[in-house]
Amino acid sequence: MNVVDKIIQEWSWRTKKGYPDLSNQEDLGVLKEIFGIDLIDEANNTSFDSLIEETFKEGIPAVKGKYSLPSTTSVFKIDSQDEEAFKALFYKAPDKSVGNGEVSLYWLFNYSNPSSPGTRAKENRGADDPDLLVDGSGVEVKSYNSHDKKSTLGKFKSDVESRKLINALFGITNMSRVFGEEGSFNSEVVFNMKILRDSFEEVLKIQRIFNEDNVKEVLGSYPVFAEMQKQVSTLLSMVDSKDPEDLAKKVMVTLLKNKLEKKPGAGNYIINLKEKDPLDIKIFRIPEEIGAGLMDKSFEHLAKNTAINSAEIQFKYSIFD
Repeated sequence: MNVVDKIIQEWSWRTKKGYPDLSNQEDLGVLKEIFGIDLIDEANNTSFDSLIEETFKEGIPAVKGKYSLPSTTSVFKIDSQDEEAFKALFYKAPDKSVGNGEVSLYWLFNYSNPSSPGTRAKENRGADDPDLLVDGSGVEVKSYNSHDKKSTLGKFKSDVESRKLINALFGITNMSRVFGEEGSFNSEVVFNMKILRDSFEEVLKIQRIFNEDNVKEVLGSYPVFAEMQKQVSTLLSMVDSKDPEDLAKKVMVTLLKNKLEKKPGAGNYIINLKEKDPLDIKIFRIPEEIGAGLMDKSFEHLAKNTAINSAEIQFKYSIFD
């Protein structure tokens, strides 16, 4: 078996159908991940270029403005001379996997000289890849009608350590409900910053009660309370703070960080172009140090811009403001 045959065999084993489909982005992504062979790049860029040529049959307009990605979250302005062409390309896409605005941005960064297009922007679609690469930075492109819309980062089931901590936290607070503590039962499927804060506050209160000598001696003789005491100690050994708000921030920031590091990636970008007004554009810069950057935000800011619903991480782009 020669090298090519071995590559095809390994590639086939890792595809869902058992054989590679050149029209399937996921299959092409598998090839790139295993062997570093990128069949998507040239094919996809050609499709964008073809769409641009097809849209402007009488000649592709040259981009007049000078554009670059900002170092911080900011509004992105299109030069008035580029507005008409930008809007003409806004809804163009080679297939359903390409969203509004991707071709427009591709033109904006590549076509200052239509006779010899540049390569500043490249298509970069894949399971965990941002939509475009612009000057080497990943760019995830959205077209919501609000720059403050709540978006999802997907489920966090693979974040084992965070789930272990959250389940331990809610396990203790739910057990206290059984013994008459007021409040609703909590679940890792639906919660927010306030629920995290209140739960840590409750656990710290339980710890203070257990640390009282007379209580420890009496309750410790009952297996159920001895188990609760053990769970409290185990949970608090997993964290390095006694401030409920700080603890809540650390849990939510860890969940966000683990997702955002994959897509669009630290130091990369999310660009939102309003569908009803494509020239209303805002670029959100993901911090180089995602965890530290988000921990610098106040509890109130994170609480307003994050939530967990149906086991999915939800956040507003304004979290980066």
